Amino acid sequence: AAPAAAAADALNDDLSDTPGVKEDKVVNTPDGKMKLVPAQDTTLEQIAAKYQITVDLLRKDNPGLPASGTIKAGTEILIGK
Repeated sequence: AAPAAAAADALNDDLSDTPGVKEDKVVNTPDGKMKLVPAQDTTLEQIAAKYQITVDLLRKDNPGLPASGTIKAGTEILIGK
């Protein structure tokens, strides 16, 4: 598997062992980014910290996201590195 695929698989595996926690869906895209679909409401700051990326890069890759506030569960978010 490609390194990005292995990273997404590792993230999914880490979350699957935590009881009562809904898992985010993480899918690798053909251009080497990851597509995240949060399982519960979150914020850009929480996503940035969890996936070790900057809020500025999240905003650049996802211009349609709200400037501040809650990101609703089920929202597709691109994560590029």
